[in-house]
Amino acid sequence: THLVEENGVISLVDTSYLKAKNIEIQGQNGAELKISGIIDAASTDPLSTGGAVHILGDHIALNGAQIDASGPAGGGTVLVGGEYFGGAYLEGDRPYTATTNTVNAATTIKADATQSGNGGRVIVWSDDSTLFDGTIYARGGQESGNGGFVETSGKINLGVQTGSVNTSAPNGEIGQWLLDPTT
Repeated sequence: THLVEENGVISLVDTSYLKAKNIEIQGQNGAELKISGIIDAASTDPLSTGGAVHILGDHIALNGAQIDASGPAGGGTVLVGGEYFGGAYLEGDRPYTATTNTVNAATTIKADATQSGNGGRVIVWSDDSTLFDGTIYARGGQESGNGGFVETSGKINLGVQTGSVNTSAPNGEIGQWLLDPTT
């Protein structure tokens, strides 16, 4: 697995594959993160929930990224650019929120419960503008469980053209999709 840095842009190239229970990709101040590979924090252990994926940087672009934080006992957490409702993800004393965030149509993010349990949490946040055209799943388990929670927000601007979110639950309550821009 490798990250490529060229002219201040950090990229996880499309031939890359990261697998771990918890994955954090963090850019330097002002850096642009371009992610187009596979990030796998899913679990197959019947008693486990999905893992956690945190992608943090000033300018984030998910271009054909495939991110999975699903698990049999519940969905995991995927944070792209910040926390719920614009809350900063804290790493030590430094808060992290993205300035811009782009998720293209070829990107898929999953935080499903694959057997029982609730769907996970997926947050796509920026302090300025977010363009969301990807697909996000945070589905409840096939046997039981509620749908998860998804937020796609830009504090100032949010664009959604082809983006879709699925927080369904075959044997529970449907989850939520929060869109919360100024414009």
